[in-house]
Amino acid sequence: MKQPRPIIEAIESRLLLSVARPAYNTGSGFFQLNGKIYDANGNEFVMKGMNQVHAWGSYNTNYNTIDQLAKTGANAVRTVMYQDIAADNGNPWTDAADTPARRQTVVERYIANGIVPIVEDHASIADGGSVQSNKNALDQITAHWITNQPWLKTYEKYVILNIANEWGSPAGNSGANTTWRDAYIDEVGKLRRGADNTLGTSDDITNLLMIDAGAWGQDYNTLRLQAASILAADPQQNIVFSIHFYGSWRDDSRTFEITPNNDYGPWDIQTSMTTLTNAHVPVVVGEWASEDFKDFGSSSAPYGAYRTRRVMQILDSLGIGWMGWSWNGSSPQSLNMVTNLNNTNYNSNTDLSEWGNTLINEPTYGLKASAKRASVFSDPLPGMPNPASPLPALPGALPPETRFVLENTTIGAGEGGQAAVRVRLNQAPPSDVLLSLTKLSGDADLSLFTLSLTFTAANWNVYQSIIVNAAGDADATVGTAKFQLAAPGLLLTDFSVKEIEAPALPTGNVLTLNPDRDRLYSGSGTLAALTVDSVFLTPNSNPTPNGTMYLRFPLGSLRGKLTSATLRIYTTNTTANRRVRVFGAIGDTWTETSSPSNTTPIYASYPLFPGADNTGFALPTAAGYVDISFSELTSFVAAEYLKDAVVTLALRMVSGTASFQTREGANPPQLILNTAEAVPPTLTASVFMFDQNPNRIRISFDDDVSASIGAADVLVTPLAGGSPLVLAAPTYDSGTNTATFAFNPGVVPDGRYRATLIASGISDAAGNTMLRNASFDFFALAGDANHDATIDFDDLLAVAQHYEQPGTFADGDFDYSGTINFDDLLIIAQKYGTSLATQAPSALPASRRRSGAARDVLA
Repeated sequence: MKQPRPIIEAIESRLLLSVARPAYNTGSGFFQLNGKIYDANGNEFVMKGMNQVHAWGSYNTNYNTIDQLAKTGANAVRTVMYQDIAADNGNPWTDAADTPARRQTVVERYIANGIVPIVEDHASIADGGSVQSNKNALDQITAHWITNQPWLKTYEKYVILNIANEWGSPAGNSGANTTWRDAYIDEVGKLRRGADNTLGTSDDITNLLMIDAGAWGQDYNTLRLQAASILAADPQQNIVFSIHFYGSWRDDSRTFEITPNNDYGPWDIQTSMTTLTNAHVPVVVGEWASEDFKDFGSSSAPYGAYRTRRVMQILDSLGIGWMGWSWNGSSPQSLNMVTNLNNTNYNSNTDLSEWGNTLINEPTYGLKASAKRASVFSDPLPGMPNPASPLPALPGALPPETRFVLENTTIGAGEGGQAAVRVRLNQAPPSDVLLSLTKLSGDADLSLFTLSLTFTAANWNVYQSIIVNAAGDADATVGTAKFQLAAPGLLLTDFSVKEIEAPALPTGNVLTLNPDRDRLYSGSGTLAALTVDSVFLTPNSNPTPNGTMYLRFPLGSLRGKLTSATLRIYTTNTTANRRVRVFGAIGDTWTETSSPSNTTPIYASYPLFPGADNTGFALPTAAGYVDISFSELTSFVAAEYLKDAVVTLALRMVSGTASFQTREGANPPQLILNTAEAVPPTLTASVFMFDQNPNRIRISFDDDVSASIGAADVLVTPLAGGSPLVLAAPTYDSGTNTATFAFNPGVVPDGRYRATLIASGISDAAGNTMLRNASFDFFALAGDANHDATIDFDDLLAVAQHYEQPGTFADGDFDYSGTINFDDLLIIAQKYGTSLATQAPSALPASRRRSGAARDVLA
């Protein structure tokens, strides 16, 4: 029996009591206390959002993108700005001058959308490493912020000031390098004193300040050893420190790469972040990239060797906020949350990259599910001027804070059956929410079975299923469709469905694929074999870019749902202790001969690993195939099939080198896929058998569910209230796919009942789980021979006609003795003229309810 999925309940931080601003803090905006961040009302605020560039590209386009960000549920955005510094005069990162007036206009639109702008100046890296630890450059950035003091003061309640991007050198494991610490103590003092260089005057900048860690924002040692000194030197003691997760960071899937007590890492995310929070260091993840992002166009480019969802889980458990890099405008495109370099709009979930979809729609930790708007936006917003044309007027109202949370945004539906996507709300709504569903586009064979759902203050956090029909057809075309969720006052969202063609057999179908292209980085895929060099890791370094062999497999011939995937690679290796890892990759449009670029990306996405240590698969010490098969590989291929039916895999050596044959070789690579039918089982009939002892419930299905069904999968409760009845383990008739449950004790007491089949525990031999619960009502009444819920003359007549004769319940054998006698007459006499009270009707539509002389049936 499968266990029901737990209900995920979002943390309602606003139910907690607010805290008072400490006396030493004279500001009017966000403040930190004991490592936590609070808004001006004293409510805890966990920043969750993304980075958005206003430093390059079109000023107008970037400005208009702010309204798109509001649709994601983000409560904060790191607003990347840029003003030339002395060491970088004339750098054309922006199409017009960055001025205080322009910065103010951008900030006002964020505020009008209920988003906290974390304003940041990116000039410290505009000229590469030449100004990264140049104190003069940092002085210039601070001086520019002081010229922005008027609007920083006006909107202090809403704005956080991130002084500079990734400035400063690493501290080292001993903290001996104090460049970062000393520089920021100086800069914080300047900001607090303002233009007149005097504390306690009207031009002081008292906003919550954010400071990036040293060494390109990644240096844990600067925060571990030196952040407290900067915080203590701040007259306001109002700083949050920002760490950036890229190549210097790992999660617990890559613990073997962590080097404790090292000057440069890599560091373990959970251990290090827990250490900071335990020390009450206020910290946020100001930038991070999609899991194991790697730009193989540059050997020095960073990458993040961690799992996206795992990072979100760790940070959520510690109450640490995060901002993904970035919405758009990134190069390479794999860092964009939207689908390509120039796209800025979010009108559909299909506009999102995999990275963006995870950050926004992940059903537990994503923005829509978990981000909470700062409570200052519940107060009246300040009067803000509309920008000059051609910029649009400010939004008339804040976007709704109640949001749909989808468990998946893309699902498969087996042809001839149904599929389900589950939805809930992110918080209790102020009034009932009627969700309506419409089909936006797609194949005619895919249609909605569920047309509406209702969420209330009592069930907002309980997932409800949206059922989609996938009609059977005679063609082999794989159809797709998009469906929209809407409710008054809520933002629209959508999900996509892909039709899964039926395989030849219900189970055990095998498809063997060869790659349609393969290549070694900066090599050729036309040779019979490629030699893959090991990926050599040293502290603060990146994998060598030529240590990857790519394999692309088209999945268009796949039929049925995937149950297992095995990658077979032929190697001529003869050296012992050689191991290889398998990576999933994003971007399938690459060629075998061109170098990767923004137009033909083949960035490695993340390692697919078996077990906890990810040590890789051992190669044989003689020429032959190595079979690589594990659950995560299957999941990755299945997800890629639902997206674009193309999957790119990558091989990297753990150590040493090995030669692998290509698709042109005598023993080409293979992807062996096992599939099964994807149609979930459905209930066909349910019967309460009151006319035998013990009483029974009999339930029939359209498929074999014998391996999953058990007594706990049927819940029988009295409609008038009371404890559930107990059922014995079922017997199963495989010929009719019917499960029969006997009651224990055998005879059901008089009353009306509801039997509910719990769908999550019912699955067929192919592993398809029943989509929704089914229930039917029945009653039991001893002495009611004709089963009409009333004991009257008709029942007495049945006893009289069969008195002292063998018979059935319908003949008057109410005690199941096999003979109608005085005991049965006594049962009639004690209840004569009584009937069962009418209870609530069955949950099914009336057209699907019927009752007969001997049973109640759900068809």
